Amino acid sequence: MVIKKTDSRRDNSCWKAAAATMLDKANYQPRKYYPDFFTDELVSHEKDIYNILLQMNCLHKTGYVEDALNWYLDKCPEKSNPYTQIISSKYGSKTKEPIENRMFIPSLKYQLLRNRPVAISFSWVDRSTGKSKNGHVVTLENVSGKTIIIGDSDPREKRNRTTYQIDQLDHPNPEFKNIGNGHYFDYDDNHPFIKNAVVLRKKKRMMWLRQLLDKAKT
Repeated sequence: MVIKKTDSRRDNSCWKAAAATMLDKANYQPRKYYPDFFTDELVSHEKDIYNILLQMNCLHKTGYVEDALNWYLDKCPEKSNPYTQIISSKYGSKTKEPIENRMFIPSLKYQLLRNRPVAISFSWVDRSTGKSKNGHVVTLENVSGKTIIIGDSDPREKRNRTTYQIDQLDHPNPEFKNIGNGHYFDYDDNHPFIKNAVVLRKKKRMMWLRQLLDKAKT
């Protein structure tokens, strides 16, 4: 399931919708939520995780997927939840710069093959100034060569999943300006570039062992 934004007031909540989709893929059960705490009562509404994440702050405030994941996992009543989120240098940064590493997409394909939910963030190059602007977050559903399938909270062509092509790394956005080589794709006529990715994965066993050892010391 790909979470969709349903209200124009929530135009800037794509990062929360992507986080909700990732948590849904990780089989988190939405629970009834009150300000600052969850109950143990499960709810059936498919968008409830997204609706809960909307309570993080002002609806119009922009943010990062990992912030939404951390917020939810920290408040989740399932204290022994097996998941944590990661974002590392090999998956880009929060700055609006294209990722040039040729292993970037194959690395994300590997994460998908391990059944780990993935989100990608991208920005556009302003046609007049030649500088990066704006941003959007989607989930990555599949990778095949230079083809990516994404789950978009702002669906194109009214579809849940859409298919796009990655540009040639050393000749990106051929019809318009670019700010350096990287992973641009044909989301629009003016191709945006991917600037980072977030992966939700299970904690390593050694992490659990470390936690047990830490408890033993106290």
